[in-house]
Amino acid sequence: MPITTSQVTVGTTRVLLHQTDADGCTISLHMSAGSGQHIHIGDATVTTANGLEIDAHQVIELTLPPTSALYGVKDSGTATVSIMAVN
Repeated sequence: MPITTSQVTVGTTRVLLHQTDADGCTISLHMSAGSGQHIHIGDATVTTANGLEIDAHQVIELTLPPTSALYGVKDSGTATVSIMAVN
């Protein structure tokens, strides 16, 4: 089970956070931003109106199915999202 880590800057334009391979994976996400800030995550159509809201300094774990992609967007400014994937 390889473990990979990355950091992605999320801004007001939707950005790819993680793309899975044919096996899928489990990922952990952590957003570094000031108190009261958040990002929204979802599929390629994610917006701040329809995405799952992740608060600053919150850590979440998701299991992503094979050949799927997770995107993020922020309502204003930017934030750094740290990602750890276990395949």
